[in-house]
Amino acid sequence: MPQLAVSLFVRNNYPKLSIELCNTTVVSSQALNLARRQIAEVHYECTRANDDTPTETPLVVDLFAGGGSIPLEALRLGCTTLAGDLNPVAYLIELCTLVYPQRYPELAAQVSYWGKRLLKQVQHTVSDAFPPVTMKQHPDTTTAQLPLQQAEYTDSARTPGVVPSAYIWTHTVTCPNPHCGATVPLTTNTWLVNKPKKPVVALRIEPTADRQGVQFIRHEAPTCDMLGFTPDGLGTRGHTRCVCSGATVDNTHVKRQGKAGNLAVQLMAVVFHDPVHHKRHYMAAADLSPDALPLRQTLDARIARLCAETGLTVPDEQIYSGDSRAFFTHLYGFDRFGDLFTRRQLLVLLTFADQLRKLHQAMLAEGLDAEQARAIASYLGLLINRLADWNSTICKWAPTSEAISNTFARQALPMMWNFVEMYPFGIGWGNLPDALDSDGGNDSGALACPGCRPGDSRASA
Repeated sequence: MPQLAVSLFVRNNYPKLSIELCNTTVVSSQALNLARRQIAEVHYECTRANDDTPTETPLVVDLFAGGGSIPLEALRLGCTTLAGDLNPVAYLIELCTLVYPQRYPELAAQVSYWGKRLLKQVQHTVSDAFPPVTMKQHPDTTTAQLPLQQAEYTDSARTPGVVPSAYIWTHTVTCPNPHCGATVPLTTNTWLVNKPKKPVVALRIEPTADRQGVQFIRHEAPTCDMLGFTPDGLGTRGHTRCVCSGATVDNTHVKRQGKAGNLAVQLMAVVFHDPVHHKRHYMAAADLSPDALPLRQTLDARIARLCAETGLTVPDEQIYSGDSRAFFTHLYGFDRFGDLFTRRQLLVLLTFADQLRKLHQAMLAEGLDAEQARAIASYLGLLINRLADWNSTICKWAPTSEAISNTFARQALPMMWNFVEMYPFGIGWGNLPDALDSDGGNDSGALACPGCRPGDSRASA
């Protein structure tokens, strides 16, 4: 009878323990240890009752583990886990989630150390592609002053100025009116800031003096009604109007020009992040000096030289075009994954790939064993993957939150008529220094699953 009472007491406590284990915060070690002990005891009694050789550790096998959530939880509960998947991406995630953190207790510190070396080297290599911004002389002294407390990358040997946190671009097309031929922006709106109870900031589109293009002029007002123009409703799905001639630009013309390779881009504005005052500052492209951007020909030459020297290639895999509900870019001539990036974005990604290869060789030369070097390089490869997600022509600016959305904010590749290019080494919005700190930092256990014991090699994939 006493034994039955104890059994009922333990059973009645299972729901409470299960709730605690499912808590979204880090589970207490007491709850985990109790769960592990109970699971081990039950498994031992079951194997002994079945005339098997008694074991204390249950075996959990998941041959289609995907991202590894089931093996991860099993590992936390003290089980021996075996996981696998046919998808190589899923398999890589399983290695980085289940295997490497348990095999190398100091992995997070190593990833942080080598990651900082990687960022420093790439930043130095591509720094000339991000010229510091200086403002042209402008009669409107209230227009987008540079923040005094900017904490972005600067180099005293270079031209004084500040590197923006982000660049806001628009796709452009040539006006279909044969008597015009002006450059027409395809942006759907020109909002920079549109928050409730805050001053609004937007860009007015005006023809250039020769009426062969447009310029973007920054305006700020206490409310939307006081701007004096409407920043949104400028176009939809490639339909817009030429500011210079008034001609209609329809979606058919844009698709035809896009497939002919005639879509271009034009800078609308740049964004600065002020970490001291927790504010963002905006400068219209019309206020920038002519040398604020590198020439496309220069970027093309650098990409060609880098590919020739390293054997790397611009991503040329075909974008799936069989589902027009989720994939739209091919309709406008963006047929391959390399087309989803600006030339500068491609240069940065290719440089990261090149420098990671060199860093992997440096790891081996400095005494790391091959498998540990592979583990560190895997995490840094995922860091580059994160950059590709947060820095493409599918990333858009959200004026209601003053933030950037990543490429796969939803499971689709839509056509973005205006997009954001971020400075990867800056502040905010998916930048790599913050991503590296959140993934590794200085905590040697940060990469391990919550509750898993570093050095535990019972997980395999």
